[in-house]
Parts: sequence; structure tokens; C-alpha cells
Amino acid sequence: MINNNSTLAIIVTYNRKILLEEYINALLKSKEKMDILIIDNASSDGTSEVIKNFLKSNVNIFYKNTGKNLGGAGGFNYGIKEAFKMNYKYLWIMDDDTIVHENTLTEFLNKASDINNDFSFLSSVVLWTNNKLCKMNVQKVSSKTIENYSIINKGLLMVESASFVSCFINTEIARKVGLPIKDFFIYGDDLEYTMRLSAESKGYLVPTSIVTHKMKNNDGINIIDANKERIDRYFYNYRNLLYIFKKYDRREFRKFKAKCYYLIFKILFKSKNYKLKRIKVLIKALIKYRKFNPTIEMN
Repeated sequence: MINNNSTLAIIVTYNRKILLEEYINALLKSKEKMDILIIDNASSDGTSEVIKNFLKSNVNIFYKNTGKNLGGAGGFNYGIKEAFKMNYKYLWIMDDDTIVHENTLTEFLNKASDINNDFSFLSSVVLWTNNKLCKMNVQKVSSKTIENYSIINKGLLMVESASFVSCFINTEIARKVGLPIKDFFIYGDDLEYTMRLSAESKGYLVPTSIVTHKMKNNDGINIIDANKERIDRYFYNYRNLLYIFKKYDRREFRKFKAKCYYLIFKILFKSKNYKLKRIKVLIKALIKYRKFNPTIEMN
């Protein structure tokens, strides 16, 4: 078993103090010990007061306020950059609505030991509150999985990408590929980063490591029916994915670009309201991605 003090859990939070409190309490019930780094995107709901209540626990909890809302992408960029200064062997990345189970980290540590630390990241099975798979957090299984029977026999599946909802990163490999792209703001930063990691060293799904993602719903990205307040934020999803697929997978890029145009027509016939607003978001993404060329920061 690997030294339990080798893991730093990194959480990015913004104005969700109740979920954050539940998240921290779940971490404290973990069978394995870890330190915790909380990145607060300048919350205004009393988040800092909630964190103060945990500072007397027997776990090292570090708190960093970014001073402004950097989005999830900027928050994880900030957090991993801070973590690089702290020299942990593993970085365990999570959203503030991720509820870990008692043995989630145990399974990661056991598998890391089983494969002699030869991985870039490990990823949990992510369930929604009804115990069904969370649609936004399904990993992309590698086509090479079946060729690696010895890995399957160890209870692992090779994956090309995963979300940041319980992503267990080998810091040594992370230093080689740099930081998540903060200019994404939200959406796609985890996809691009884990693709970068798995290109450097193999990434795996650990089926016995499970978390619960307490999202409001399990619909995934749905610009056709999204509430008015969420429509504008989907610009980042489509722009970022167009950029990612254009850079890493031209075949997938062509398919996804066609999907964006198809969605425009689907909105016209299926959306019940705000049709022009939804279409404008897609058109904006289809224009803006062309000149979107963010820098990958190295540590």
C-alpha cells in the first residue's frame, strides 16, 4: 500500500457552501487519509466561514481564494499550479458537488500500487443521485483496451479521457504536460487535459472506485431545452469542444461541427422558447472557435 500522505484532494468551489460542507464531511469519512486544497472562486455566500469550521480537524486543509470567478477551468489551473509547489505524489481532482464514498480513494491507491504507478490518471465510476451513471461523466474507453488483457485482469479499463469528477492524477506525468487550459473558463478543460495526460501515459477507469455527483439533473448538455439562465454558458461548451476536436481528432471534429449545425435546425422545431438566443450561442461558438488558440501553461 502506498503512503496515505501522498494524496492531495483539490476541490474548486463557487457559491455552493452547503454542497461543499457535504463534500468535506464525506472526505473526512474516507478510509484513507489525504490533505485537502480548496480553491474558492471568490464565493459570496459565506463559503470561507464553512471552511473555518473544518480547520481544527485532523486533516490538513488548505484554502485559497482566487479573488475572482475563474470558472472551473481557471480554478483547476490555479489549484494544480499551487499543488505543484507542494510536492504531492497524487492529485485527486473533484467538483464541489462530488460526494466520495469511504473506499473511493482506497481503490485508487490499491490500483496505483498494482500497476507500479504506471499511469497518468485513474478515474472513478460516477453515479447520479439515483445510482445510475452520470451522463456528463462517462469516460471514453480506449480502442486498445481489449489488447491489454493483463490490465483488464487487474480490474482496470484503459480510457482516453475522463471528467474532473474524481480524477486521480499522477503528479509526475502532470508536470510533463503542464496545466489545464484556464481560457476554457468552463466545459471541456477536463476532456482536453485527460487527453493530454493519456497521450503521455495510460489512463484507466477503476470500476471499484465510485463517487456520487449531486448535479441538479442528469440530462447532460441540452441547449434545446435548457433554462434561460443556462443558455449563454453553453457557448463555452461548443467553442471549447470545436477547438479540442479540431486539434486532437479531425474525424470527431467534422462530426461535432455537423452536429452544431444540426442543433440549429433542431432548435427551430423543438425548442419551446428563446429560440433566437439558443441559435445565437451556437453561431457564436462556430465563429469564435476559429481564432481561439489558448496557451498551454507549463508548471
